[in-house]
Amino acid sequence: MAGRLRRILRRHELELAATSRRAEAVRGLAALLRSGAPPRSALTVWHIHAPLEMETSLHRLSRRLRLGAPLEVALDCLRLDFGDDLDPLTSTFAVQAKAGGDAASMLDGLARTIDERAAWLGAARAAGSGAMLSGRMVAGLPLAFVPLMPVAHAGFLDRFGATMAALGIALAVAGMRWIGTLVPRPPQADDATAAAADATASLLRGGAPLRVALEVAAQHSPRELQADMQRAHRRVVLGASWPDALNSLEDSPNREALGSLAATLAAAETMGLPVAGALEAYAERRRALRARSLEAQMKRAPVLMVIPLVLCVLPSFVILALGPFLRGLSLA
Repeated sequence: MAGRLRRILRRHELELAATSRRAEAVRGLAALLRSGAPPRSALTVWHIHAPLEMETSLHRLSRRLRLGAPLEVALDCLRLDFGDDLDPLTSTFAVQAKAGGDAASMLDGLARTIDERAAWLGAARAAGSGAMLSGRMVAGLPLAFVPLMPVAHAGFLDRFGATMAALGIALAVAGMRWIGTLVPRPPQADDATAAAADATASLLRGGAPLRVALEVAAQHSPRELQADMQRAHRRVVLGASWPDALNSLEDSPNREALGSLAATLAAAETMGLPVAGALEAYAERRRALRARSLEAQMKRAPVLMVIPLVLCVLPSFVILALGPFLRGLSLA
């Protein structure tokens, strides 16, 4: 159990460090743009101003750009280091090339989003991993009595004793697995709709027009949302508004999230509110809702654990902890 805890904590530390490096690299790129460097030149020398751990992939990007590769094609080599955050990074330069705007401000917004999302995901994963480990430790306590069986001098090497030991161990393992299924799994990625809303808001904060920002966000949205956003964009090209286009995706598995995004856009346009602020508030609400849902599942998990504790762990404890001594007394 201690080794598993160390592995979990180590994995979380590595993920947090990688995310911090990613945000730091994006801020370094924003500083280059703010100093007056053109986008292509800033990307070419980015490796000089980024964390050392990312130097290899950024050198690869620099070589591709020097060979004349288009920005979007060249940036694809950063997929391993940036993951899903590469899409809003690519969309920043797509918007800047198409409609201008302050790319440095867009990148600062992206870095801020990366940090905030990492903090939330880290807390959620830590809570989920802690609950999982605690439940399995409780379920595995009866196994601690297995090495003590010979002390009871109860003849556990005969058929009956071996059967009791095997039954107790099997019940303990079954309880551990059962409890493991009851603990909610922490999310492995950010909410796709919230990520798309944040990316669009960053583009708007940088001065991009709403129509261009939504168009580019549709092309570079998270994978699970990309097909729906591109379908909505095609309907916008045919004359529909973005709220109507998003509401028309009734057959999409993301229709509820897209419907609430459409309502946010429609309300901002109708009331004359800043769309960037509305989208940021929408993303915050989505993540808060997800956090409350995970918290509710965490609170419900201990109640559900009573069933495997009573049916598996308690009988295992009786068999492995009390069984040898009771049998030893009866044989004596």
